[in-house]
Amino acid sequence: DGLPGEGIDAIQNGQLAASYIYPTHGEEVIALAVRILEGKPFERVNKLESFVITPQNVADISLSSNSLMKQNQYLATIQSKLETYLGFYHIQRALLIVSMLVILLLAVAVFTTWRAVRATRRANRRMRELNDEQTRFFTNASHQLRTPLTLIAGPVNQLAAGNGDSQQLIDIIKRNVEQLQRLVGDVLLFRRENRATIDDSTATTDEQLIASQKSVQESRHDTLINDNADELATVLIVDDNADMRAYLRTLLLDRYYVIEAADGQSGLKLAVESVPDIVVSDVMMPVMDGLTFCSRLKQHEATSHIPVLLLTARSSEQQYIEGMQTGADMYMTKPFSADLLVANIASLLANRQKLRQLFKTQNLSSALPTANQHSTLNTQQPTSTSPDRRFLDTFLKAMEKHMSNTNLKIEDLGDEVGLSRVQLYRKVKALMGMTPVEILRETRLKRAMQLLKTTDKTVSEIANEVGFATPGYFSSCFKKQYDKYPTDIREEMKV
Repeated sequence: DGLPGEGIDAIQNGQLAASYIYPTHGEEVIALAVRILEGKPFERVNKLESFVITPQNVADISLSSNSLMKQNQYLATIQSKLETYLGFYHIQRALLIVSMLVILLLAVAVFTTWRAVRATRRANRRMRELNDEQTRFFTNASHQLRTPLTLIAGPVNQLAAGNGDSQQLIDIIKRNVEQLQRLVGDVLLFRRENRATIDDSTATTDEQLIASQKSVQESRHDTLINDNADELATVLIVDDNADMRAYLRTLLLDRYYVIEAADGQSGLKLAVESVPDIVVSDVMMPVMDGLTFCSRLKQHEATSHIPVLLLTARSSEQQYIEGMQTGADMYMTKPFSADLLVANIASLLANRQKLRQLFKTQNLSSALPTANQHSTLNTQQPTSTSPDRRFLDTFLKAMEKHMSNTNLKIEDLGDEVGLSRVQLYRKVKALMGMTPVEILRETRLKRAMQLLKTTDKTVSEIANEVGFATPGYFSSCFKKQYDKYPTDIREEMKV
């Protein structure tokens, strides 16, 4: 055959004179055979052309054959590389599929974890809500249990000591024994007891009581402002339980003037209007609870100075801290000792008395001007940031501003500091132990004494300058204050 390495080499070496490339044309032969076997039409004569290799064309044929062989080798190399690349492709595709599966699994895992976290958080939140509900339930139950216990133990102790109205105390004990029996049954059944145990008639009575107390209190203050009479300390009781208010009233009525309110909102309104000396309040109440009531009481200009004693069944340390953070001065848990309650009230009022004396000393004893000062206020004294200190600074400055006004009224000073006449009287009396009228008169007389000693003004001029309408009235007040007439001071100064 005229193939490279066979017939072509033999012709080039002179071993053969010629060779023949057989026309195999295998594809055409096989296709013809198939048509014959299948009975299809076919050509009977098929010419298969071939080629004769001689020494004359062997060089060209060899060159072409070698080129074809090189191309075949190149194609084989390409085929090999293609198979290698296809292998890499299959591996990369497999890795890609595996990676996609891993990513999908990770996504499923992340989603599952996220749902598990959400479910856990939801369960934890629900658990906290259940815990809070349970805490509220037992706190309310504790409060409702401790209140009747207090109203049983306290009256029993009073009866044992032979104090108080026995029939009233027995009625209180009886009502609260019945209430305690109901509460125990409800707690055992894990049901909340409705705290609204006071009927409409009691509520109406409470409203009438508050209204009548307000009227009595206003008339009482009017009388006190006019004649400056001595008075008992006023205690405001704020509690939604009518029996508790009645029991506290029996404990305190012999020692103090007692007024009452059935909830924090009514108590705040009554406190602002009457300005009591001390407040005893329950914590858990409808409309406005005791903590909110205490906080607002301490924020109001007219009542910020009033000491507050909270009574509650909430006995945990955190609840105690919460109560004190609202500004409460003392915190007692139920059931409480009646003697301890009375002692604590007396202690708070005594501390207020000490503070009152301190304010009086700071604001009146240091108010005497020097020879170079015109004002009765010591302007070099540092100003405290406490609400009581700020109020007194404002009040004394207003008094100084209007001191020479012979027609000055307490209402005018009240307008200056933003309080009514009753509120101003009660707050100033609570802080300094003197009424606004007494403070104004004493300060005017101190100014007059200073002017008598440091100026040549006549008694009439000085009386007018410090706000006295007539010299005669000025002399009378001066004599009462210093046991000397203004003219006596002048004579002493001449000597």
